Amino acid sequence: AAPHLNINLPMNYWLSLPCNLSECQEPLFDLISSLSINGSKTSW
Repeated sequence: AAPHLNINLPMNYWLSLPCNLSECQEPLFDLISSLSINGSKTSW
């Protein structure tokens, strides 16, 4: 498996800040948080 996310993920969120829809990024931040927790466990 490749160690990167699908290109569709950033493409779906890139306009949220310029369009003043920052609350729409919360699911993305939740995903990043869960990936960082799992990634830190994997790295040890």
